[in-house]
Amino acid sequence: MNDNTFKLVNIAVSSALILFFSIDVVVDLLEGDAKTIHFYIETFFVVIMTTLFVFHIREFNSMQKNIVLAKGELSLLKKSTVELINSQIDLLKLTNAEREIAWLLIKGVSYKKIAELRSVSERTVNQQVGSIFKKSKVKNRHEFISGFIEDLMN
Repeated sequence: MNDNTFKLVNIAVSSALILFFSIDVVVDLLEGDAKTIHFYIETFFVVIMTTLFVFHIREFNSMQKNIVLAKGELSLLKKSTVELINSQIDLLKLTNAEREIAWLLIKGVSYKKIAELRSVSERTVNQQVGSIFKKSKVKNRHEFISGFIEDLMN
């Protein structure tokens, strides 16, 4: 059960308990049992549970707002990361095919899978990857990717 579901179940159970005890307090009042210790204890718990319920609702709403903000920030970060990587790829003057392969390399896709995705031979992919590495002045995938990571870190 995720955190959000747990909070919703907690709110539902709390609502049911508050309703149950509130009805019991009203019934006690109508039956004239308002002066018993049982009545005061139940009233006390209704007040406490209602206070906690309001607190949980506020906390839940605050969490929901924070989630929306975090998703917005994550979306902006993703967009700016893609833009930065694209600007770095632009500097390499790659062909469209090489650009596509460069992105797949950055994503960690194997040469074999790149060949399958592009409907070309693995040999063609190896040749295109060699051209990408030559244009970017690196020897292997690790150096190629680390160049993008370095720019993201700065």
